[in-house]
Amino acid sequence: MTVAQIPLTEAADRALSELADQTGRRREDLLREAVEQFISRHKAADRLQLLRRGRGLWKGRDDLPSLESLRAEMDRG
Repeated sequence: MTVAQIPLTEAADRALSELADQTGRRREDLLREAVEQFISRHKAADRLQLLRRGRGLWKGRDDLPSLESLRAEMDRG
């Protein structure tokens, strides 16, 4: 395991300390978990899976403008 030093704002430092006190966990454990969650949310494979789950989301909706009308708006600008 490597060690990374990061600067925190005073507000973030206080909030982290309060969260550590409330949960009984160490600050470094909370930071490690936050970094791991951030990385897992931004992996390319996760993004592809989210895109696949959203496929067809707008199918059958008639309350959205047509592609032609959206394109016409962009062409006017």
